Amino acid sequence: MSRQYMFSAILLVLLALFTSGCLTAERKSYKITMTGKQSGTCTITFHNIISPKEEGRDISFKDFAELQTDYVEGDKIESEFPGCRNVKKKLYEKDGQLNGEITFEFDSLSTLKMFKYDEKSPVMMYFGSSQETFIESNGTYGGETMPVAFWPTSTTSMTLTTKLSDPNPDAVSLVEQYRKWKK
Repeated sequence: MSRQYMFSAILLVLLALFTSGCLTAERKSYKITMTGKQSGTCTITFHNIISPKEEGRDISFKDFAELQTDYVEGDKIESEFPGCRNVKKKLYEKDGQLNGEITFEFDSLSTLKMFKYDEKSPVMMYFGSSQETFIESNGTYGGETMPVAFWPTSTTSMTLTTKLSDPNPDAVSLVEQYRKWKK
């Protein structure tokens, strides 16, 4: 394979990644209920799912199709949370916004990207490397220099809400696409 061909192939892959739709939501809420030392159930709700415009163009139709095929009907959620099982997914409208909800069971805190050093340590969730910004929790937040939520070791019900994106006036809510799809 020539160097020029290899460079062209890599350039095409990068171009495809950067020009694909970019689904996002305004907020993300976690509700985790522990049923064992490492196991439990989790519900993650995506509030106000939106589609940013691409070069000024409304691509909400394409993004809704991606949401439907990759996330709701596909296994994108399962690949993002390895080890999750009994996954249930739904889209619904609330207060004029499209929300998405996934519920699943897990056998290890690592499925949720959470950690507990030992039996006496708090449960911890780090979200500094993601695009999420802390809003509120029933645990303790470590602050911007340590973006970790902590819950006491005895906690069996944990909640966390994060901000995913600032409301962009140019972004298009996917609620209209959802309404058309429901008909």
